[in-house]
Amino acid sequence: MNKILQNTAWLSVSEGVGRALRAILVIASARILGADDWGALAYTLGVSALITLMADFGMGAVITRELSKSDGDKKVFREKLAAAFWLRTISLLLFFFLLFTWLSFFSKVTLTPAIIFLTGLLFAGDSLRGFFIAINRATERMEREALINIVTQVSITALGIIALFTFPNILFQAGVYALGSILGAVLAFFTVRGFFSSFFSDFQWQVMKGIVQSAWPFALLSILTGLNLNIDILMLSYMRSVADIGYYSVAQKIVLFLGVLPTLVASAAFPSLSRLAGKDKEEFGRVVTRAIKMVVLVGLPIAIGGIVVGYELIEILFGPSYQAATTAFRILLLSLFISYPITIINNALFAYDRQRDFINYAVIGVTSNLAFNFLLIPTFGIAGAAASTVITQFISNTFAYFRLKNINPFFLRKELTAIIYSALIMGGVTYLMNIFGANVYATIGSGIIIYTLLIFLLAKEDFSQFHRFLFKK
Repeated sequence: MNKILQNTAWLSVSEGVGRALRAILVIASARILGADDWGALAYTLGVSALITLMADFGMGAVITRELSKSDGDKKVFREKLAAAFWLRTISLLLFFFLLFTWLSFFSKVTLTPAIIFLTGLLFAGDSLRGFFIAINRATERMEREALINIVTQVSITALGIIALFTFPNILFQAGVYALGSILGAVLAFFTVRGFFSSFFSDFQWQVMKGIVQSAWPFALLSILTGLNLNIDILMLSYMRSVADIGYYSVAQKIVLFLGVLPTLVASAAFPSLSRLAGKDKEEFGRVVTRAIKMVVLVGLPIAIGGIVVGYELIEILFGPSYQAATTAFRILLLSLFISYPITIINNALFAYDRQRDFINYAVIGVTSNLAFNFLLIPTFGIAGAAASTVITQFISNTFAYFRLKNINPFFLRKELTAIIYSALIMGGVTYLMNIFGANVYATIGSGIIIYTLLIFLLAKEDFSQFHRFLFKK
């Protein structure tokens, strides 16, 4: 249990630091490059991220699992590692060609050959780093993974800021992301270099076949997840301007950054959920309820407050030129009402070994997102893309919610009443302050104080639980 908690702590720190650094660079890049160049850069990063997920082919999770099951048998470990290495090599070459072909011949966003090449290097670095990290996970060396991720993000952020103030253009920013990714891959390789020896003599076709057969559900889920995350940017690139991609991307990046909290809570709760799944349904339901209450306790006021002062927040972070992103930002904040609790629910389903159900939900998500984007983007632009995301999340995640309710009942309605009332009162007060022209910082500060006092008075137990989670020894 201590090892699990230690690993969770390392990954949580890595994720939190990584998202914070990425947010800093996104804000600086968007402000300095402008909507057009930032939109083009965001598009290349989105395409690279999608191709990286597709090229992984679910092998990251399978490699970690299969290597972990070697039980100290060095021969079996080497055979599995050799098979995984050649699978990743083949996948890397095929998808590098796909990336180059896509950006060169089918992209509606005009990119120079140099930017396309650098995007390919970014993809290669991310793909190789993911492979080496999977080996570290198999050996339960999460501190190495955390170090690799932090060094990678620090390198990209530091070099990116320097480049923005010396050579403020998309070419140098693409180069920074590629260089940082390659540095991360080299560091990741250094941590596992002892495992790399005889890849030719240890290779077995039968072992590779077994990995491929195990990987396909993860591969499909990985591809569908990548499409869900990046489909808005891709469709905007064909249906709207590059500047619209830039506006939408800044709104999306803020909301994605805010998603770190439920991930941390879900990671902390997962060991308990895994232990209780199928053994103590009543306690399992209580753990799910407490975890959801914790994320809603923070997520609900963030979403409501962000909607109220969304215009001012966009201007503070990105400047007046990005005010066109405000409506999309406010709509995307509605997704926090769904994504915060669903992160806990998905982990609970995973604890019951129901990960294959996620494929069904992902298929629903992708098809719904495609349909609503085609319907809404031509008329409503980036606001339509944002609405499509929220509608899609609601549809696909409703299935996950009721699936868990059928497997292991849990109850939320009464548990969330005090939190909802407190958030709504806070939202009403801040809305009135905003209408009457109060300073945005005063509005935000007042909202925090009012909400904290209301929670302390109306939901003291929830307040205490969250305090213990933040400051537990």
